[in-house]
Amino acid sequence: DYGIAYEDRDEMTVRDNVVVINTKGEKLNTEELIWEREKEKIYSDKFVKVKREDEIIMGKGLVSNQKFTEYTIKDIRGTINVESEEFEE
Repeated sequence: DYGIAYEDRDEMTVRDNVVVINTKGEKLNTEELIWEREKEKIYSDKFVKVKREDEIIMGKGLVSNQKFTEYTIKDIRGTINVESEEFEE
């Protein structure tokens, strides 16, 4: 819903209902995401939810490459295993 670019820091912050989908179809939902262009990374210290084909992982904080293909969820709060068509949003 909201984004701001900081040219002096080569950084962009997006907030409220942030959704990122990678080439594998994995979906990231969070309330805030920061992109550091020079480092080619995205990160968040807020609650995150990543939906994969067969599971949903929830946690607080995430660090990823800018393509969201290699990522680490920091403080994992829960994992839900789902059938691919059982859980649709």
